[in-house]
Formats: sequence, structure tokens, C-alpha cells
Amino acid sequence: HEIYIGNCIDVMDKKILVVEDSESDRYLIKYLFEYGCPEVKITFKDTCLKAINTLGIEHFDFVLSDFRLGMIDAHPLLNILKNMNIEFAVFSGSDESEVRKELQDMKNLKFWSKGQINKIPQLVMEEIA
Repeated sequence: HEIYIGNCIDVMDKKILVVEDSESDRYLIKYLFEYGCPEVKITFKDTCLKAINTLGIEHFDFVLSDFRLGMIDAHPLLNILKNMNIEFAVFSGSDESEVRKELQDMKNLKFWSKGQINKIPQLVMEEIA
């Protein structure tokens, strides 16, 4: 797999919130950003509630959330993000059509497959640059 190493000058000091309940996926995403674009500041949360609480006290330029977080989905978090006008994307190991069906009220939903996880820094950089 290729690892994204980009020109991160345009995104220095940008803040990204990543909501992921899998410790191994959090570790991989952290590694990919540290290696590919270390200037970006990343905060990790493992539940929707923790992410929502964090959004109440901190500003983020972009939010990336796993769709399935344990037994619940990220719908409550995504509704809050939509109302806050924060750019966000959902990534999931689930089929895209299944996720889009569950999130049909989310127009312009950005969906990234977990199969693209090694490209996540590049995809995020394209959104926030």
C-alpha cells in the first residue's frame, strides 16, 4: 500500500476530529497522518457522545467518523455536524449503499470505504486545503 506524503503547508494548524471505536484503526490513522502530514492536529474520540462533548468546547476544521461505533451508528453526531456547518466524512467497512440508505437525509455525504484507509490523509487534505 502507498502512504500519502503531501505538501501540508496549506493545512498547517488545521484540526481534525476522528471518531473511531477500533483501537487498531485509530492507531493506523494516527500513524498515516504522522507520517504523511504531521502538521495537522488530530484528536481521537471513541464514541459519539465523547465527540459531541468535544465539539462543544473545541473547533475542528473537519470530522471523520466511522459509521458503526459499537452497537450504535454515527447518525446523532452527523446531524450535529450538519447543523454546525462542519465538513465531515463517514468511513465504514459496511457497504456504501447500505450506509447511504441509512443516511438518506444527508445530502452531499462523503463516504470513504475502510478499504481506502491508507488514503485517508490524502482524502482529508483534499477536503480541507
